[in-house]
Amino acid sequence: MTSDVGEAVSSVPQPDDGTVAIPTEDGSVVAVKDKVKTVEFHGEEVELRRLTPEEKQRRRLIKNIIMAFLGILFLAIVTIVLVILT
Repeated sequence: MTSDVGEAVSSVPQPDDGTVAIPTEDGSVVAVKDKVKTVEFHGEEVELRRLTPEEKQRRRLIKNIIMAFLGILFLAIVTIVLVILT
């Protein structure tokens, strides 16, 4: 058994029907039906995967901070315009 998961996975034969074979710690293999989608990005092939809940939460936090900043900026611009016009 190797400690590097990448080596262990690469040594397990992968079926052609879209099933991914994953070795477990006890030496057995678990088959998971999951299609891996790949796209080309800047000339390199990149695998697409689902985000973990932590990654989703971090992206949502960043999006919320940006939207709050834009909202405050909009309110500040409107306030300045109204003060100038009155």
